[in-house]
Amino acid sequence: MAFDKELLDRKIKEAGITQVALAKLLSVDARTVSRWLHGDKPPKRSHIEELAKHLRCRPEDFDPRYADGENEIYVAGRVSAASHNAFATMKLVYGVDEQTIIELAPVLFSIVAARSVNLPEQDDAWWDQVGRDAEARGFSGLQRFRSLEEQEGFDLDERAAQGNKCFGFKVADDEWMAQPRNLFAEAIRRLIHEAASNVSMDQFAWPRAGEAPTALGFNPHVALFDFIAEGDSEIVRKLARGEVRLSQSMIKAELNADGSLEAQAEIIRKDLAEQAASHRAKLLNLRQQGLAKLTAWRASYQDQYPDLAKEYDDLVAAYCHEENWYPEYYRHEDKEAAYADPFAEIRFVDDVKLRSQRDGSGRGELWLTFNAPEPRRLKELEKHRRLSKAEFVEKG
Repeated sequence: MAFDKELLDRKIKEAGITQVALAKLLSVDARTVSRWLHGDKPPKRSHIEELAKHLRCRPEDFDPRYADGENEIYVAGRVSAASHNAFATMKLVYGVDEQTIIELAPVLFSIVAARSVNLPEQDDAWWDQVGRDAEARGFSGLQRFRSLEEQEGFDLDERAAQGNKCFGFKVADDEWMAQPRNLFAEAIRRLIHEAASNVSMDQFAWPRAGEAPTALGFNPHVALFDFIAEGDSEIVRKLARGEVRLSQSMIKAELNADGSLEAQAEIIRKDLAEQAASHRAKLLNLRQQGLAKLTAWRASYQDQYPDLAKEYDDLVAAYCHEENWYPEYYRHEDKEAAYADPFAEIRFVDDVKLRSQRDGSGRGELWLTFNAPEPRRLKELEKHRRLSKAEFVEKG
């Protein structure tokens, strides 16, 4: 089967680059790329591999002869933008390509996974040693767990380790008060502690127990990100979270810089700033559309259900946090999604407000949040409003 010139043409258009730019990336003449596109002469094996790398596809997509061989298997898959930024960072800092990292991924994963399932046993041994040291100094009665939930969480950690569940044990409905850890993420955190000057988890999106961690929020090289961003914490955060594409900026730098590191860095900074501004503008545009839709729906809802509308507004004013307040477990992407979609009307009960009006209940905050009549009624009204919104959207 001949080289797929139509795919090449489509991939060039999807990448938004010219034939000249692509030729420069591959260190070939622009006329060579033109011949490939016209089917006059197929590219060499090395060029097909380079095309696949730069145009984000597989060599075998261009030519089926690149299918799995006797000693090599082609592996393809989609990764998050944050992970792809880490690939680009590794290329800049250590001079390694994606294929090298992918080849080593099972090795590194198995090391972290093995460490993760050993954590409960290591923690037990560490606490035993702490207890012996304390007794030798005349101290006794050290409290290991700060709460019953934490102790129950550790019991789940042990069950996870025994079952080789390296991400931890996902909490069941009847164990929702327990606080197990994501063992894999915890193992990464401890490993990073040993290399804290080079890598960082300050922005890391911590997965819940039982979930596979991602690269979201992981800073693979603190010094490089700081250098590129020139101290701009927003750019560093966006790089770590994959909200801007480092590889895209690197391609522009390779095409336009004079070869010096500072010149490339300046182009990368400018492009990242433009990507960040574009991202903010997109969120603002979505928010404005959502606010317009919310205003129109509220007017309709007020006409149809004036009593319910007033009851909802009164409950929100009396018992909820202010708009755009989010609990600690909300991730940055969750907050951005809520900001961009005001039509969803995401609000949270304020336990302090609720407790201040129910001091005589004798119950704790958590009990009040789930059992007091006001939060329950608020949930009922929210459900009614969601159904009304669905009908409103369906009618257009």
